[in-house]
Order: sequence, then structure tokens, then C-alpha cells
Amino acid sequence: MKNVEKKEVIGSNGKYWIFSNGDVLGPRGKLLKLTLMQIGYKMATLSLGNGIVKKRYVHELVALHFIGPIPSDKVINHIDGNKINNDVSNLEIISRENNGKEWARTNRRNPNKGNMKLLCDFGHEYTILSKGNKICYQCRKLTKEQKYKIQNINIKDFVPIKNAGQYLVASNGKVLSLNTSKVLRPGINKPGYKYYFLKNDNGKREVRAEHRLVYEHFIGELKDGYSVDHIDGDKLNNNSSNLRQISFGKNIASFQENKRKGDNYGFKYDKDYIAIAKWLIKQKFFSCMNSAARLSISRSLGRDLLYDLKWKHIDPEKPSDELIEKFKKDSLSQEFFKENKRAEAK
Repeated sequence: MKNVEKKEVIGSNGKYWIFSNGDVLGPRGKLLKLTLMQIGYKMATLSLGNGIVKKRYVHELVALHFIGPIPSDKVINHIDGNKINNDVSNLEIISRENNGKEWARTNRRNPNKGNMKLLCDFGHEYTILSKGNKICYQCRKLTKEQKYKIQNINIKDFVPIKNAGQYLVASNGKVLSLNTSKVLRPGINKPGYKYYFLKNDNGKREVRAEHRLVYEHFIGELKDGYSVDHIDGDKLNNNSSNLRQISFGKNIASFQENKRKGDNYGFKYDKDYIAIAKWLIKQKFFSCMNSAARLSISRSLGRDLLYDLKWKHIDPEKPSDELIEKFKKDSLSQEFFKENKRAEAK
């Protein structure tokens, strides 16, 4: 595994530290939220006291502290052409002339596409166009039925979503878009529930909770003063057999009871998932940002797990080879991890 070095930022009196991979640690022991400038470079804002605030490009900080002073006739070049990859191994000091040639050679690459997916949602390899855009010609040839077969879904298991006719929902919580013939990937909000942004029949985007969609379409209408409860306490298990209607008071009592019994103690993620997520991020298969996206966690949590800034009491744990391959090929969400865990228990 690649080692990440840390050095005190010159002139900060120990308030700021720069890592060799481009992360910046602030005075409160937390990684700074870096600003992505319009020209494609990341910038850190450093408050040095006495009203003095300095803005520094991250690649300049990394080069200065881990390569050395940059001569006035030289510039810093990103070797892979990705301006947001500020790892010291990706930086070099070259002449302005060579830097201009390198910039032209990489076709003025869009810096936000440094972690571009190489495979489409159906597993086909993208064709990269001249301006950095990507397209899958194989998907264009597929019929809707072929796309359903690739995703292992039976269209008969789905019903139209009320007031959003271009989407279908299944009793296990999956939501299918009729426009793209793809199963949508849900987000997870702060309380831990899965949700989707769906366009209603009037063209307006709305947030729709997955458990509410399943209950309303496969069980029935909710009474006033009642809410949907997860019987096993797992907010990610939105199968219709795991949902029931109970009063607000009983729902709160049920939540408190499940929080006391569960492994996650009321947090969004459970300790087993955090253990494997921490292991996968620390292996450096991908960049921290890319790994976080594959694990369906925030970038900030990904950095916290990498540097043990949060969940310090959980040790990294190596997952099965099957889960590692799933992570490398596509993604490994907590939902998939729990389903795999339940299948192994059976």
C-alpha cells in the first residue's frame, strides 16, 4: 500500500498540514474542503491569524513541500493531465514551453473527468470522443427487453408510480426508468432513508422516499398520524414484507428499541460495513474520491476513513474476494453488503 506523507505548511505556525496526496489538514484536525476553481485547479484557503488569509493552489503546496522550490522559469505539470489529481507522484517540474506542449497533447482535458467511468451501466466499454465526452454504441443497439435481461429484472414485478408515469416501482424497492430502461441508483439522506429524484407528470422534480413508494403501491394508503415502520429496524430494507403502518409514537419507540439492539447505534452506517469500507479505501485501488463514490459514501467520510479521523474504534477488515471484485468492477453499497450478508446467513 502506498504511504502518504504529511508536512507542516511553511509559514502556518503548525496550523495547517499538507499531505503528499493533496489533502490539507486544518487547525481543528479536519481535512479542509478544497475549492475547485473555474480553471480546473483545487485551491485551499488558509487563515493564518491577525486577519491574514491566503489562498494557495494545492498542487503548488504539494510540489513545494515534497519536491522542492519551483524556479521562476519552471512550472508544475500534472503528468496524467488531470488537474485535480495532486498526488506528488503525478506532479513534475518542467519548462513553460514543455508545459504548453503537454497541455496541447492532452487536448485541454476537462479536469472534472479525471475519474471517468470506463464502463457504462450495462458493463460495456465506453468510446471516448475527441473532446473527452464518452458514448456507448453497444447500448444504442440494445432493445428494452435486452436491457431488462442484463439487469435481471422482470418487468411484470413493477407497477407505474402514481403521478410519475415514466417510472415503475417493484415490491423490493427498485425503481425503473422507462425512458432509459435502467434501474435507478437511490441516494441515502442524513436520517438513513433511500430516496429518488423523480419527475412528476407535470415535469417537476420531486424527492420520493423509497419506503413510502413501496408501501403506497403494494400495501395501501397511510392513515393520518401514522408512518411507515421498518419491522427489522433496517432502513435500507424496503421490501414490502418488511414494512408496516404504525402511529408516530410507536414508530419513535420502535426506532429507539432497534437503535439499542443494532450494530450501528442509530448511525447511518453499521460497523461491519465501515470496517470493510475502511479496508478498501486504505488499499488505494482508486483515488479516495473514486473509492467513496463506489462505496456510496460522501467524499468527506472517505477521507475520514482513510486518515482515521472518524470511526477510529473500528479496525479495517478485509472483505471476501467476491466483494472486492464487486467493488473494483462497479460499486459496493451498504445495501448490497447487507443483502450479501443475509444470503450468507441463510
